[in-house]
Amino acid sequence: MKSFDFYDTLVTRLVGDPADIFSLVGERLGIPEFRAMRIAAETKAREALGGEVTYADIYDHLSLPSQLKEKARLLELEFERSLVAPVTAIASQFQMGDLIVSDMYHDEHHYRGVLEQFIPGVVPGAVLISGATGVNKSGGGLWKKVTTDYPELRSHIGDNLFSDVRQARRSGLIAEHFAQAALNTYEMALAKQGGDASLIAGASRATRLSLIRSDSSPADRASIESFASVIGPLLHSFVHWIMRSCEKAGIHDVYFLARDGQLPFRICSRLVAESGQELRCHYIYASRQALHLPGCKTVDDAESWLLEGTPQLTLRTIAERAGLTLDVVMGAAAQRITVGPDDDIPLRERQFLAEVIRSPLFADAFTASIRRAFEPANAYYLQEGFAARRDVALVDVGWNGRLQRSLGTLLDKSGLRPTRMLGLYLCLSRRLSQAQGDDLRGFVAAPEHPELVAFFDQYRHVFEAALSADHPTTTGFEFSHGVARPLFGEAYPPETRQKIALQHATVDAFLENIVALGRAAGRPVVPSSGVAVENFRRFLSRPTRGDGLSFEGFLFVDGQTGSEMKPVARSLRLTDWLRPSSDLGYWTEGTLSASGLSQLGIFTRLRRATGRLLAKIK
Repeated sequence: MKSFDFYDTLVTRLVGDPADIFSLVGERLGIPEFRAMRIAAETKAREALGGEVTYADIYDHLSLPSQLKEKARLLELEFERSLVAPVTAIASQFQMGDLIVSDMYHDEHHYRGVLEQFIPGVVPGAVLISGATGVNKSGGGLWKKVTTDYPELRSHIGDNLFSDVRQARRSGLIAEHFAQAALNTYEMALAKQGGDASLIAGASRATRLSLIRSDSSPADRASIESFASVIGPLLHSFVHWIMRSCEKAGIHDVYFLARDGQLPFRICSRLVAESGQELRCHYIYASRQALHLPGCKTVDDAESWLLEGTPQLTLRTIAERAGLTLDVVMGAAAQRITVGPDDDIPLRERQFLAEVIRSPLFADAFTASIRRAFEPANAYYLQEGFAARRDVALVDVGWNGRLQRSLGTLLDKSGLRPTRMLGLYLCLSRRLSQAQGDDLRGFVAAPEHPELVAFFDQYRHVFEAALSADHPTTTGFEFSHGVARPLFGEAYPPETRQKIALQHATVDAFLENIVALGRAAGRPVVPSSGVAVENFRRFLSRPTRGDGLSFEGFLFVDGQTGSEMKPVARSLRLTDWLRPSSDLGYWTEGTLSASGLSQLGIFTRLRRATGRLLAKIK
């Protein structure tokens, strides 16, 4: 037989501080001071009765009219039943006949009812509560009673190091400390803000505790932790900003661009449904490859993205970006470029690429390629409602509005471009789209704050990996039975698909907890955007080992054609890191922390600064 503590061991509340429940009761009843009154009532009851108290005792000492007091009592019980989540790793160990031993004022019926929600059919042998017995674990009296009445009890697990571990061991039990229920560093930063930020901290904790199983791998555990405590709150803040921006601008249609817009789309759709805001959310397929080609008019318009200096630039890459066969590009480049189709073009030869794309052979083929790509792409976006919209918002991860510019140009060709296009970006580095009616804004950073842009730009791959969609990149469009539909590139490897599914499941669970808290409060939960962004900054620049593991081995699709897959972070040995040619992935700090080498961070910063300097020189 084994015994378990209850709160923060078998189950956890969706709030950062248990007293947040009292605040929610006060909100619903319109009594701002209820939290303080409720805390004071418990103190008075303990003083009057000389120790442990029951729930009824507390409410006997609450200074409210009887009718209002009864409403408060029932509402608190309702929240204690509904605003809870299982601690899956521990609840999965609970077996028929095991004991619950808790220092608390709720009655046995309440405990059994909550437990039945998460472990249906598994009945505890007994529920021993300090309020009912008059003795507690912290003083040792409850342990004396438990070990006397249940001599077959051998072990206990709980979250309180003194009451659940030290005192249990003094009574001869094998005691295990469950420490994971404590707020982690990111959640503590939120909880310190109080108010809704404390609710969000609780939602984060409940999310990770409900999803992490006893057999979860270290990488899965790390992904759940990061998306519950950092990415989820950040995206919640981002979407709240999107909704407010659209409402203030009087915009009723917001288009989320694939693939980075999929998670924000799902969050926004859910929050809009809860809030009743008149905002229609649309998810549209788009990508650099799918939009730049049909959206441009001439080679001059296309030069910036055709020849964009990605980490590796090859003639095959240029051919794929331009929608041309490799032999056309090879023929146009024959007099200037000496390397093979899949070799990185040396810097000394890249200077000739502007001449190559303006050669008659390339330019004529490119013009034809634009025409082929335009018709199905234009038809697809008109199907999605752009022809009927005067004012729309576009949502993407960032970085410079080039997709917005290409989409606007594409729609302009058909004369159906919306009058106003409000671009809402998670991080906006530059404003390349400056057409009349275009307005581009950034959430965590915008060009008006170059110091923030410079910081976040280092971590573009982490942003995009965190916002990965459950489908491959869009490579273009085609007509099928008279309807325009997207074409997709190569599917993710199975391991990456599993990671993305776990990311999405974590964000979904976090969002459901936020919705539950909003319903309890009778209003939307307002995010603490400043703390969410600061937590993300810390995550990026000073990751823990778990933070780094959350993207360890995650293959990120880079480049305009979506064909270059490299890891975001890796696990390396020290000898691997010391090799000058060692591939540290796109997120160096993540690789170092995942590898247990975070103490080498100063050398990492020096290495990055040297790389940036060399890039500028080149």
